[in-house]
Amino acid sequence: MFGYRIGDKILQDIASRIQAMVSKNSLIIRLSGNEFIIIRYVDCLKDSDSENYR
Repeated sequence: MFGYRIGDKILQDIASRIQAMVSKNSLIIRLSGNEFIIIRYVDCLKDSDSENYR
């Protein structure tokens, strides 16, 4: 029941869940194994928390 095929399916499921949680302007990168990086684009002129990014 385990193996590369199952592991790949689990990683795809995790990636789909992460993708559903972040905005379309975000970039999701799989670093290695089960490590992911999320880069979030912030438009300081439109973001209500813009003071936090200056």
